[in-house]
This record gives sequence, C-alpha cells and structure tokens, in this order.
Amino acid sequence: MHQRPRSHVRSARAALLTALVCAAVVATTPLGGSVAHAAPMPIFVELVKPAPGPRGAVAIIGDSVMLGSAYETDGWGPSVAQMMVDRGWGPVRLKAGVGFQTGRLIPGNPGANMSRWLLDQRAAGFDPPVIMVSLGPNEIKACGGSTTCAATSIRSFMDVAGPDRQVWWSLITMTDPGEQAAWNSALLTVAGERANLLTWDWPAVQRAAGVPLAPDRIHLPDARAYRARSALMADDASARLGLARREGGPVAPPAGGAPLEYVPVPPRRVLDTREVPGARLAAGGTLRLDLRALVPGVVDAGVTAVTVNLAAADPAAPGFLTLHPCDAPRPLTASVNFPAGQPRSAQATALLDAGGTLCAFSSAPADVVVDLQGVFRSAGGHRLSPLPPTRLLDTRVAGRALVSRVEAPPGAAAVALTLTVVGDAAAGVLTAFPCGGAVPVVANVNWAPREIVSGAAFVPVGADGGVCVATNQPADVVVDLTGTFGAEGGLRFVPAPPTRMLDTRTATGGWRGPLGPLQPVDVAVAPVEAAAVTGTIVAVEPVADGWLTGTPCGTPPGATASVNAPRGGIMANSLTVGLSGAGRLCLVGFAATHAVLDVAGWWVP
Repeated sequence: MHQRPRSHVRSARAALLTALVCAAVVATTPLGGSVAHAAPMPIFVELVKPAPGPRGAVAIIGDSVMLGSAYETDGWGPSVAQMMVDRGWGPVRLKAGVGFQTGRLIPGNPGANMSRWLLDQRAAGFDPPVIMVSLGPNEIKACGGSTTCAATSIRSFMDVAGPDRQVWWSLITMTDPGEQAAWNSALLTVAGERANLLTWDWPAVQRAAGVPLAPDRIHLPDARAYRARSALMADDASARLGLARREGGPVAPPAGGAPLEYVPVPPRRVLDTREVPGARLAAGGTLRLDLRALVPGVVDAGVTAVTVNLAAADPAAPGFLTLHPCDAPRPLTASVNFPAGQPRSAQATALLDAGGTLCAFSSAPADVVVDLQGVFRSAGGHRLSPLPPTRLLDTRVAGRALVSRVEAPPGAAAVALTLTVVGDAAAGVLTAFPCGGAVPVVANVNWAPREIVSGAAFVPVGADGGVCVATNQPADVVVDLTGTFGAEGGLRFVPAPPTRMLDTRTATGGWRGPLGPLQPVDVAVAPVEAAAVTGTIVAVEPVADGWLTGTPCGTPPGATASVNAPRGGIMANSLTVGLSGAGRLCLVGFAATHAVLDVAGWWVP
C-alpha cells in the first residue's frame, strides 16, 4: 500500500493539532453568550472521582470531542464523569485532551496516547472493568482516511484494554463524510470481532435527540449541548455496561434433611427482648431461643423446623440478624438487614437443633422480636403448591383501609404471601392474620415514613376463607399470592443449613458484578429434584429506588417484587418460589443492584 512520506505525515499531524486546538477553543466557548470566559478553556483535562459505587469503576477517555463533557466549572457541569457517578459508578477517572489517539501511530507522544494513559493508570492501581472512549477525527486523519489502518489502531487499543474489560466506544460525526464513514466502519468491524466492544451510534442519536453540532460537525456549540450529549452517553453506557457477568461456578447445595409438612399456627409473639431486662443484644451477641419452653404444646419433639418473623428493634447501628440452629456454627448468611435506628423485620425459616433451640446473632446492638408463624413435622401437616405471583390486593387502586381482606383460594389452609407497604407520613407496622378474630400483637412489615418495604409471610386462612392485613398507620398495601398450603398433593419442605448460594459482590454462585436494569441472572440454588425454594433475597445498594425479584427462569417478572430497596440501601426479604429445571432460579431487578440469595431449604414432590 502506498505510504505518505514521513515529513508529510508529520506536517499533516501538526496542521491537524493546530486546527483542533482552534476548534477546541471555538467549540468550548458557549454560543449565545450563555457563559462568559476571561480566557479559553483548557485543552487537557483530567478528573478523578474517588468514591466507590455499586456499578464499579470506569475510565473515560477522549480527545477534543470529549473536552466539553469534561468541564465542571463556569456553568459547564455536571461533567460526564459526575453523571456516571450519579448513575452508581465509581471510582471514575476521566482524561480528555486535544490530539488524543489510540497510541499506535504516536508511540513517542505519551501525552496524547490513550493506551499509555490506561497502562499508567493500571500501574498506579486503577484498573477499571469498564472503559468509555470518544474520539474525533485524529486517528482517521492520521491514517489518511484508511479503514484498514483505523481498524488496526482500534485493535491495538482493545489489546491493551484486554478481553476481560468492557469497552464502550462512540461513533463519530465529521466534516468529511468519507472519513466519518471510514472510521465508523472500522469501529463496527472491530466490534464484530471483539465481544467486549460495544459501539454507540452517536450520529443517529444526535439526529434523533436534536443535539446541535458546531459548524465543523465534530464538536458541539455550547455547554447545553455538551450536557445533553453527556447525559445520553451516561444513560447508554449505564444501560449496557456494568452487567453481572459469569465467573466461576455455582455453589453446591448443602445436604438436606428428611422432607417435612407445614403446620400453620395462629400468629403469636414468642419473644421481645425489650420486655426482658438485660436481654438486648450487644454487637456480636447471640440469643438462644428455647422454643419448646417458649411455645409448649406447639413446638414439641416432633417439630424440627419453624417459620418465624424475625425483627431487629431500636438498632444502634446498621447491621444484620442471622438465625440458625444453636448446635451448628453461625453461617455466613443474614436473615434480616437493618439500618441504624429503624426497626426492620423479615420472615425466616430455620432448622432447630436437637433440643428445639434456635440462635439469633446480631452484628450490631439491637433488641430482637420473634413471632411464630408455623412449624414443620414429618407428617400430619400441609404441602405447598407454588403459584406464579398473583396480585390479590393493591389499595392504591382499591382504596385504603386500616384492615383489608383478601380471599384465599378454595381449600387452602394457609397461603404464602408477599406483603408490600407504600408508607405515608408516619412509620408503622403491618400485620397479616386469619380473618375472623382480633388483630394479633405481631408484625410482618416495619416501615419508615415515605418508605416502600416488602415482607413475606405464611398466613393461616380464616374459617370464612379470608386473610386480613392491618396497618397501625395510614399506608397503601399490596398483597401478592405466591403459593398455597393444602392437605392434597403439593410439595414437602426439605430443611437445610443456611447457605449463601449467590453474592454478586464476591462471585459466589457464579456471577460477579451488579445486575443491570432488568438483566436476568440464573443461578442454581437447590438440587435438581427441587420444585421450589425458600430463602432470603437481598438487594444491596441499588443505584436507584427499585425492586428485585426471583422467578422461575424464562418467566417474565411481571408486576410483582420479592424485595424493594431505596437507592444505596440494603434490604432483605424471604421468598418462597417455584424453580425452573435443574433447581435453578432467575433474579431480575428494576435498577442496577448487587444481589444476595441465602437458601434455608427447598420443596420436593
């Protein structure tokens, strides 16, 4: 292939750099007098946003096209780096400057070599899994308009990034349509070769969104246009990158016990340490519950597991409670997560030890409240029929009441419910109970003002076929049916030692990284013969208020949720749900979030 003489190439590069410096100054001076500057804006910018975010670290690299998205002063901000932080990323580092290239054609110019910058960041300890790139015309002009040359340059940068790094790369607009087509064609060609390269069609987005271009058709005319482009970039990258990725294999299910049947009991409070002097747990403390002594005649030698509502009251610091049989070491699982000062509860199903005792561990100072919902025996009880989540009540549609009633399916002795409260101005508690009697002194959901919180419960059906839910403060209530208990057919429960089957923070269960918005993640949570599972699902630091749900794989999540969590919070809830083949469950969330699933047992025919 014919090559230009090197002197001509150097002259072209020098002329290009001069032109780009001028273009950058023009493009980064807002039109229409929206912002006044005493001096031109800088032509090299480096930003560091050190705070970690749940989506993980990201590097942002670009040339003069990126500069307007890098400025944060004089009315230009927020920068695209800050917009990525706002969407849950962090730490974020950005480098943008006039003349930046991949580095293949300018190995001796480290100041404009983005490959060199990336390697230097790694040497300094910053090695992000996600890289965003936005280049203008520098590389394609240095390549003399050659698509082949441009593709080689892009491949060289992808080699530096590595196959285990996700790279988001913007297509370009240019004055010369032929050079624009050549560069974009090269980028698309390499994206077809490298699964870790995602392209963003800026020319199409620019037209559809009506973002104006500067006269050179490379840069943008003012701060407002750059902010619009930055938001579009951050939205697209956040929607398509930072997804949970497979890493390693599943956790082997623990050994289960003999199959059991469920016996519902009228909800009753069996322990409240606020009423027992000196019983409040210190941080790291463990409470022993002798259930045979606390509930004589209900928990006897034939009961080997129980379902309770476990609550932390008046916690002095953020933390968690873990329920486990006292004759076994405390597992690395959690039954309830709580913030400082806010009571929080969740349903928990747990094995008893040989003496009928149960231990509750607290990681932070807190009182503990335990409400019994039912017990498990080898025979003489009921079996579970899991159902696709079905909404029985939504008072946002049906109208509020302090006590609401839902009809149970015919023949059900008890029902498995997910209970969601959309809190009003005051904190409160929700109680689910069989209709036909007084509201018992138990709680299934605790909520703070203006909070959306989900809980779960196995609730006996009243003699009139109804289940009631009551709130002690005005609030909206959503009730979803997930299963029924009856004497005929159905599934028996196999209790197991509490086991963490999924934690996307540590790749436990074969997935690492937060789930992306509506990204389904399938995980093996039980033996292949299991038809349903019971455990605790946790949403950890979602990037926005949202929900996380567990469903059989291949089933749309629909309009129900297993747990709701606020941005940056940690919320847990019990779930009992049917499985797809081979003991697999799929998790999906509305907003990007880490996910944890601890299994207490599974259900078999």
